[in-house]
Amino acid sequence: MNDQPETGITPGGTSGAFRDVLSKDHARRGKPPLHFADMSEEERIGKAKELGLPKFRVKQLANHYYGHFDVNAEEFSDFPAARRSDAAEAFFPELIHEVTRQVADGGTTIKTLWRLFDGSLIESVLMRYPTRTTLCISSQVGCGMGCPFCATGQLGTSYNPLISPSTMRSQSRYSIRSYFANISPNRNKR
Repeated sequence: MNDQPETGITPGGTSGAFRDVLSKDHARRGKPPLHFADMSEEERIGKAKELGLPKFRVKQLANHYYGHFDVNAEEFSDFPAARRSDAAEAFFPELIHEVTRQVADGGTTIKTLWRLFDGSLIESVLMRYPTRTTLCISSQVGCGMGCPFCATGQLGTSYNPLISPSTMRSQSRYSIRSYFANISPNRNKR
């Protein structure tokens, strides 16, 4: 038995596709589009009113977003089909887009490279261990932590704009959906 604690460091963590495309010289352009997660309750209700939607539709959207980690309004069967695309455009603009994904350790570690609205690249890492699951997300472009398994951490903080809360939530939301889509029913049972 190995008495060493789990570190999350995987072979090849200091080189590879992520290390080659992340750059400390990003050019940030403006603010991200306003997302449901960044709106106050009043702003959400106001936006719904602009779209001609009743107030209760905001609660439906919140249930999909926070309860099911879903933003694909085209599939919201409890929402009027004719209004789904309007709701998607107004409340759920794409904040991050998956560029590539690396899977290691038999699928227990998933590193995802994301492109932000301004072209900047960030990453998140989902690490599943026998007794816990850890998700590292980017809260800024570049990072000073220096984690050896993380290409972003190796860049330092020469470019350090904070990422919007909804962009951070998007990383978590995608990872949670991926985790539950791929988890074995017997995993992590005690």
